[in-house]
Amino acid sequence: MSHYDCPCMEKCPLHYAMSLIGGKWKVQILCSVTNAGTIRYNALRGKLDGISNTVLASALRELERDGLILRREYLEVPVRVEYAPTEDCRRLLPYSLFFFYAAASLCLIAHFARTGAMNLLQFSFWAVPAAGLILVSLIRKALNLPRPSELFDFDPLLSHENGCSCPSRHTASSFLIACALFWLTYLGLFPLPLSILALCCAVLTAISRVIAGVHFPRDVLAGMLFGILFSAVGYGAVFGLFSMLLPLG
Repeated sequence: MSHYDCPCMEKCPLHYAMSLIGGKWKVQILCSVTNAGTIRYNALRGKLDGISNTVLASALRELERDGLILRREYLEVPVRVEYAPTEDCRRLLPYSLFFFYAAASLCLIAHFARTGAMNLLQFSFWAVPAAGLILVSLIRKALNLPRPSELFDFDPLLSHENGCSCPSRHTASSFLIACALFWLTYLGLFPLPLSILALCCAVLTAISRVIAGVHFPRDVLAGMLFGILFSAVGYGAVFGLFSMLLPLG
């Protein structure tokens, strides 16, 4: 079994996600390229302390092959090579969190299949993010604040409908999922390194929404705070209720 294989199923969605962004450098490369928009090879290498030319070139080839990085070569003397994120790359970060969530759900289902029991603490892994997603959707619809492209008349890097800008639902969902994974880690059912990686993806998702021009910084900050605070209140309430019901059981 390889480092990224999951015991819950043969074709695990987490395994697929990690095949795209796994390894020591790929997330850092994607972060640097996405933040820069367009970046030259030497500038990119300067942002990655400790990486060798061989490793960087190999990682860039794999990311280009998987459709996450676009390589442009200009016939100049010397030859100029630039890298830019593809649209799939900009969409990968939010969707990667759902791979983590799906894998964690499978781990929880596998635990239920082995033990034949599921308590309130475990069920809240699904209930709290679902309730948070519904609430943040209602809040942003009620506020219906304009997006940057509406106010400043430009085409964002990602297509999106107008209005409903704050809070950022992608950011809120990302942090709701990251907090849910840490909750499952606390329950001993999900590995901590993957929860930390999911949190990094949540932060990168927030940054990418601003860079793509679909949200103001205040929108992603509001989404981030909503996801963290709602999770803290939700899991805290569940833990308190479970503690009260436990002596009765």
